Amino acid sequence: MITIDFTYEIITEESAEHGDHAEHGFMDKGYWKFPMDENGECGYDRNVWTQGELKECVDFAYSIGIVFDGDSLRSVDADTNYATGEDTFYAMHISGCTVSTENRIQKMFQT
Repeated sequence: MITIDFTYEIITEESAEHGDHAEHGFMDKGYWKFPMDENGECGYDRNVWTQGELKECVDFAYSIGIVFDGDSLRSVDADTNYATGEDTFYAMHISGCTVSTENRIQKMFQT
């Protein structure tokens, strides 16, 4: 089984002044966010995917702007809330798979 998690980071004008984020945590493919608390906990259950679900996973990653930049899987452009000025960035984290499966996932982003 492959564990793939999606994380988010919200940056506000105030947090950017301090070189920090206003909120960060995990999110699921239903777009539910699980913010980390001050103890680094958020009540999030890690997502286990099968080989057959990889296309669905990559499609979700595309939907939130994640791209493979040759080194990592993350959003390049912010998802901006123009009402509040908050910028949200996303990342995809893969573990528990072989190098060939990880390469396969990365190639899915290039097509």
